[in-house]
Amino acid sequence: MEEVLEVLANILCPTSESYSSCTSFIHSHASQGVFVQLIYFLFFPTLFIILFVYILSKSVLKGSLGTKAGGLRILIGIAVYIYIIINGWYAAALPLAEFWIVVIIVLFGAWYFIGGHFGNRAKEGSFPMTGTFPSLSGIKKKYQKFKGVKDEIEGAVSFVNAAQKLADNIKSGKSDRPAEDIAEIRNICATVSEIIKKYELTPEGQIYGAQLRKLKSQTEKLLKFLENMRS
Repeated sequence: MEEVLEVLANILCPTSESYSSCTSFIHSHASQGVFVQLIYFLFFPTLFIILFVYILSKSVLKGSLGTKAGGLRILIGIAVYIYIIINGWYAAALPLAEFWIVVIIVLFGAWYFIGGHFGNRAKEGSFPMTGTFPSLSGIKKKYQKFKGVKDEIEGAVSFVNAAQKLADNIKSGKSDRPAEDIAEIRNICATVSEIIKKYELTPEGQIYGAQLRKLKSQTEKLLKFLENMRS
C-alpha cells in the first residue's frame, strides 16, 4: 500500500514543489494507517475537485445548453482535473479537502439535530425560542402573494396614467376618436376601482396604502371628467 501511495504521489503531484507538499501531507497521516492515508490523499481531494467542477460547470452551462450539457460537463470536469494535476495544484486541494469534509459533517449533524428536534414544531408554525418559526414554503407563498399584489397595483397605475393621457387629449382636442377614448377611460376606471376595493382593506393593501389612495384620487378625477363630458 505504501508503494501505491508513492505511485499516486508521483502521478498526482508531478512538480517537485507539489510532490514535496503531497508527501508531507501523506506523512502527516502516517499514524492513522495506510488506508486512512489513501482516503485523505486520493478520495477526499478527488471528491472535492469533482463537486467543485460539477457545480461550477452546471451553473455556467445550464443556461446555454440546458439538458444537453451533461456530457460536456463530464468532459470539462476531466479536463480541469487533469489541468489541476499537471500544474501541481493538486497539493493545494489536499488541505481544502480535509477541511471541507469536516465542515460538511458538522453542517449535516446540525441539520439533522434541528430537523429531528424542531421539525414537527416548525411545520406547525411554532418554535420554542422565538414563538414563531414559519416554514420556507409559507414564506415563499407570502412573497408570491405580496408580489402579485404589487404587480397588480403597478398595472393599475399604468392604466390610470394611460387614461389620464386620453383625457388630456380629449380636453385639448387632440383626440381623433373621443367617443372610443371615453369608453376606454370608463373601462379603465371600472377595472382600477375593482383593484382598489380588492386590496384597500387587506394587510397586503395596507403596505401599498399610499399608492392605493393616489389611485383612488386619480380615478375619482377621471370619473368626474366623464360626468362633465356627459353634461
